[in-house]
Amino acid sequence: MVVFFDGFHFCSSLYEIPSVSLSSFGEDFGKLLDETDEMDSIHDVTFQIGTRTYPVHKYILAVRSDFFKKLFVSSDNQLDTPDVYRKDEDAVGCDLYVIEKVHPDLFAYLLQFIYTDTCDLLTPGYKPKILHKGKSEEYQDTLISNLSKMSFDENVNGKSAFEIYRNNQVQVINEKQKSKSKKGKVAGEEANLIKMLQSAARKFGLSNLSGRWVKRNAFIFWETLHRVFLCKPI
Repeated sequence: MVVFFDGFHFCSSLYEIPSVSLSSFGEDFGKLLDETDEMDSIHDVTFQIGTRTYPVHKYILAVRSDFFKKLFVSSDNQLDTPDVYRKDEDAVGCDLYVIEKVHPDLFAYLLQFIYTDTCDLLTPGYKPKILHKGKSEEYQDTLISNLSKMSFDENVNGKSAFEIYRNNQVQVINEKQKSKSKKGKVAGEEANLIKMLQSAARKFGLSNLSGRWVKRNAFIFWETLHRVFLCKPI
């Protein structure tokens, strides 16, 4: 069927195909989350975990999670959530809820997923700052520690700079041997952190976050296979 407007063919004046840019909703909502402040007039609910507070928006949380939807529409005596309860009001009169038995960093990851549909912790290659330390920082810490030990434990008077350096290198090698066992521990901590995130996601009705974790593992698996076959000698 051909459509005409005022006697002209619909495509007669079309010089280029309209292009639609990629959605920036995730970026915009992420900025909204980052810029929300407890003293602004945009948020309408605040969550408190320990000493940290998270001013957010009821509608966004309710749309993404049945848990928060039920939390906001139910009265206090109908809630079966002893770890999440309404305490009072925040500084500008919005509802203030307290969350217990959840690490604040994990809740921050959940909020990131709710607002942006992404989660840094499930991104391949992402290293949580609290678990990861750069090689240069590790060497610097070891060097400072060893030099400090030498200044107290050894008499460096009469020793050449080369002798001091050689002794330090021996200590660095010993420290590296010890650090190998720590790497396994860090890997275990990262895996445990992801399990904690999954548990928190289920608690707050974000079961689709587990699907992202499965996709992450699949990505790592295929990436590893790709590297193995590319690097395999002929």
